[in-house]
Amino acid sequence: MKGTDLDKVQQDDIYSIEIVDHETSHNLGGQHDDDDWSRDSYSTDHNIVGFKAYPDAAQSYFDLTVPYRPEDDETYYVLYAVYTTGDSFGSDPGHGIEFIGFYTKDQYDIAEENMRTIERDDGKRSENWSVTLKTPDGQGTFKQHCGWKGYFESLDFVDIADVTKMN
Repeated sequence: MKGTDLDKVQQDDIYSIEIVDHETSHNLGGQHDDDDWSRDSYSTDHNIVGFKAYPDAAQSYFDLTVPYRPEDDETYYVLYAVYTTGDSFGSDPGHGIEFIGFYTKDQYDIAEENMRTIERDDGKRSENWSVTLKTPDGQGTFKQHCGWKGYFESLDFVDIADVTKMN
């Protein structure tokens, strides 16, 4: 956080954000009885239904942090990527999810720009396992690790969900 606007923020003003994602998995089959190493594959669907905010980010870890207290009854936006994971024995579509950014309605354009950047970067397979995105305030950049760029991983989609605070 050093060298950013977060340096100016009091610790009491930092909130940890837990994105509430209701996941459902479906068995796709694939295990072969005659192969001890074989396994079933599973597809995962995600339903992002809201978020919870916790003060004192240094004391807890959740999906994201923000330098302000999110308001009740306000709509926010979460940028996220869903990706396939797997191994030599099977593939699990949708199993991985990465929450990338949390945006206010005034920052929605930045969220869309970051989403397009991830989509453009997806086809680039290299030793660079990150992508450079804009901070929600649009004043800086940060490196986002791309968990979907592994040997068995691939990006399924990147999207923006509108969320409100849950109690």
